[in-house]
Amino acid sequence: IVMTSQLRKRLAIVAAVLAALLLLVVVGAPRLVSGDAVRVRVQGEIAAATGADVSLGEARVTVFPRLALRLGASRIAGTGAGLRAARGEDFGVESFAAEFDVVEARIALAPLLGRHLAVRELRFAGPRLQLVREGQETRVRAFDLTVRDFETGLAAPAPPGAPTGERIPADLRLGAALVAGEVTAQGATYTDVAASARLADRVLRIGEVVAGRAGGRLSGEATLDWSADPWGVLTFAYRAEAVPAGALLEPLVPDVAVRLEAPLSAVGSGTCGMRDGATALATLELDGTAKAGDGVLHAADWLDDVSSYLGSRQDLKDIRFHGLD
Repeated sequence: IVMTSQLRKRLAIVAAVLAALLLLVVVGAPRLVSGDAVRVRVQGEIAAATGADVSLGEARVTVFPRLALRLGASRIAGTGAGLRAARGEDFGVESFAAEFDVVEARIALAPLLGRHLAVRELRFAGPRLQLVREGQETRVRAFDLTVRDFETGLAAPAPPGAPTGERIPADLRLGAALVAGEVTAQGATYTDVAASARLADRVLRIGEVVAGRAGGRLSGEATLDWSADPWGVLTFAYRAEAVPAGALLEPLVPDVAVRLEAPLSAVGSGTCGMRDGATALATLELDGTAKAGDGVLHAADWLDDVSSYLGSRQDLKDIRFHGLD
């Protein structure tokens, strides 16, 4: 095929026009998509879905090479009553609050044409998260949470009151990573927390979680399976290294925690159902070992009945040991 000079000229003109159109999309599209309009719409949808007070920061939208949204300093605060009004159920939540320094979302455009949402990366970073649920407060400070490869169809959600697993779309997939300076749960505070997770086929696999506790170190992993039980079954393993007994046992057996003085190391595993707190306690199975070196069990009130036999040696009610297994 012999290309004439006239044909070459026409092709050059077409290529120039296409290049100009591409440049127009890259440069001009973000200006056509108003960041403020997106911010107002997203703010309204979050408020409608949660019944919360929502204040989102300045928004910036980009289209190329992928659709992306970045929000500045933002705040959300809500109550269980607001959730009940918006969702028909409060999920046991009494109140929740979050403060973000930045929120970033990168969304793939092509899947949207097939009514499939694919978020390549979703990042939240800020100073504070707080949740009060069934009388228990959980706080997270100085956190950075990244969700990657979030994919799901845009089907209607399960109705309120459905088992937890049924509220999770069967095609939902995502990966997540969290780092936090401090996490407080069930009255216990953990520092320098890091964790990763992967959700697919209604099974959440939590990779190694590491955290500091009162100068010691904790680590573990877990699986939360909603495919076997729509309310969820938790399977977990844990390790503790030289954690003060009081700090390690306080959330579990506070009666012992206030009396046992020793650095504990432990390893174990367990499982339980997750329908509610009563189910978790009724189905909980634990297996493990704990070890300590020198320590003392302050058992004075436990041994009050023998006080009259000890005379001047009331100190014997502090039971000192050189090894615990």
